[in-house]
Amino acid sequence: MHPPMIRLLVIPFFLLGFSLPAQDLSLTGSSATYAVVVGISEYQDPEISDLQFADRDAQAFVQYLRSPAGGNVPAEHIRLLLNDKATTGQIVNALGWLTDVVGEDETAIIYFSGHGDVETQTAMNLGFFLTYDSPSHSYMAGAYALLYLQSVVTTISQQNKARVIVISDACRAGQLAGMSIGGPQVTANMLRQQFANEVKILACGPDEYSNEGVQWGNGRGAFSFHLIRGLQGLADTDGNYEVNLREIDLYLSEIVPRETAPSEQYPMVVGSRSTTLSLVDPASLQQLEKGKEQEAPFVLAAVVTKNLEEAVLSAVDTSIQEWYAAFARALEEGRLLEPESESAYHYYQLLKDQEEMKPLRGAMARNLAAALQDGAQQAINQYLQSDPSELARRAKNDPLYGKYPLYLARSAELLGRQHYLYNNLKAKELYFEGVQKRLEGERADDPGLFQEALNHLTEAITFDPTGAYLYNELGLVYGCMGDSEREIRYYEKALEFAPNWAMPTNNLAAAYCETGNAELAMQYARRAVELRPDLDHAHNQLAKAYELSGDLAKAAEEYQKAIDLYSEDPVTRYNLANIQYQQGKYKLAISQIEEIVKMAPDYDNSNGFYLLGLAHQQLGENKKAEKAYLRSIEIEPESFYAHYALGQIYERQKNEEGAVASFKKAFELNPAYPNPAYKVARIQASKGNAEEALSWLKKAIDAGYNHRDELLADEAFQALRDLPAFQELTKEQ
Repeated sequence: MHPPMIRLLVIPFFLLGFSLPAQDLSLTGSSATYAVVVGISEYQDPEISDLQFADRDAQAFVQYLRSPAGGNVPAEHIRLLLNDKATTGQIVNALGWLTDVVGEDETAIIYFSGHGDVETQTAMNLGFFLTYDSPSHSYMAGAYALLYLQSVVTTISQQNKARVIVISDACRAGQLAGMSIGGPQVTANMLRQQFANEVKILACGPDEYSNEGVQWGNGRGAFSFHLIRGLQGLADTDGNYEVNLREIDLYLSEIVPRETAPSEQYPMVVGSRSTTLSLVDPASLQQLEKGKEQEAPFVLAAVVTKNLEEAVLSAVDTSIQEWYAAFARALEEGRLLEPESESAYHYYQLLKDQEEMKPLRGAMARNLAAALQDGAQQAINQYLQSDPSELARRAKNDPLYGKYPLYLARSAELLGRQHYLYNNLKAKELYFEGVQKRLEGERADDPGLFQEALNHLTEAITFDPTGAYLYNELGLVYGCMGDSEREIRYYEKALEFAPNWAMPTNNLAAAYCETGNAELAMQYARRAVELRPDLDHAHNQLAKAYELSGDLAKAAEEYQKAIDLYSEDPVTRYNLANIQYQQGKYKLAISQIEEIVKMAPDYDNSNGFYLLGLAHQQLGENKKAEKAYLRSIEIEPESFYAHYALGQIYERQKNEEGAVASFKKAFELNPAYPNPAYKVARIQASKGNAEEALSWLKKAIDAGYNHRDELLADEAFQALRDLPAFQELTKEQ
């Protein structure tokens, strides 16, 4: 079994040679700069564990030196040794070159990124940088001793009278000979002791662990990533184009703990706080700040813990190892909260109170919290991008929307109230609660659910007052509640924080369509199409704006564009069929509805079948029309229009019984519309049922039927014209 391992991934030091007092350590502040940069992620000896991003951190540092921000150090002034090129012999050779070339008042930089260790308790004063070809069982036989480094630094600083900056990234976790006695930490302490009087910057404090992951520069250590950015000028708080030790301290102590929480990582600095570390290149800083503005907001992501896991698990009993393996499997398989007894959250609860697992506790909490919020974050991201698939998920009420609130609540719990993402997570938790209540309210047509949604979203804004997605959802809720004034106000508020987001723009077009403002509806619909020409909802809304303005031809074109983008939306096809019907293109309207039924055999839109019946009726296809109307009534038994239209079909078919039943039902459903009652009166009169005919004629007249001349000329009432009751009903008022 391997000895336990301590993970301290990135612990750089800036150090000056022994005899020089603290002074300007600017990387660009001397007549010439020379550097030896070493980065080792892959080791020859299989018993020395490989690292993740040590070589990438070294490469990034060279890129910094070669840039204007790093002083445009010439390539011939830098020796870069990576992986298998970083043997003990090559490192000795490179440092010998550095000693030879650096002169008075010039700057020498020594950067090492890789493993650091001590071998035995009896040789605790012998710390080592592990080179590519170091043997795992006898460091003295091949590793690079810190005593050698001390000799090099002393020669350069005292004899050459040059500035020396040593950046040591030698405390990464892994399977090392001295891990059981804290070898990497001992090595770090030895560096502090050996260069005790100089300036130092450390990635973290005692017993803390450095974090690395793809969220930093697509694969870097959090500390080293931000160290370079700080030196480039992001740490220059006073704007004098110099970065001193105080500014780097403030910058790193704010951003690194925030981004690595809940793992504890607090960078440390030692030395004169006025010491200048770098001179800022204005053009490079401007470019960096511009890129920073365009970066997506930093979100929680998993951190790399492979080497740390190996070290910690090697020192715990089998049951704890099994729990951790179960935790990792559940995390990988997405079993985050359920089934409860087999979830990652369950195993985390078992592991977090085990003292031996303390080094992994922060990483476990962080990685589980990241996984819990990932699905919800992706849903929001896709919604902000107006992704059609995400819009379709919402329309179909994906069951995950019911899980997101609990996932986000657990994520916030794992991170704690002090975490910088806590308020953000609570806002999203309440957001999805609101979305769920709105969707439920739309299905149930329940105003109480809309009010619940409103309550959740109003509270969410207290956690995130700048969340455009929150204001957009508030607009949707107020739209469901029929409050168009507030609906429009909140869509506009969403655009204040996300002016190029197509969804609130499109929603504004819809709101203005509802209020009958064709001009503003057209303005916002065109803007939505401009923002997202591939969004079917935008073309759909532009079609409605054209329809409102009376331009049916352009409305049909936009509906067709929406269908071309998303062919499975029955609403758009229905809208197009409706336009085609109005244009007299009955066969095209029929084909659209038939395509909907073919695409969705369980299509349950009563209006769709009613429209299908109308189109067949216009073509004289009464049997097909009858079938369509009956299907419409089957879906919606209270459909006045379908009952009335069916009555007309029966009337044409001389099915008097069916016609009377349909017209009576239509009048029952809409007693303010006189035509069905008039139709019943005609049929009863033609059958000689005078009393019944006069009763229904009176109902029609009471409901507003006022076509006296048409009534008097109607042959159906010929036999009733001499009756006093008929004359009384039809006399001039």
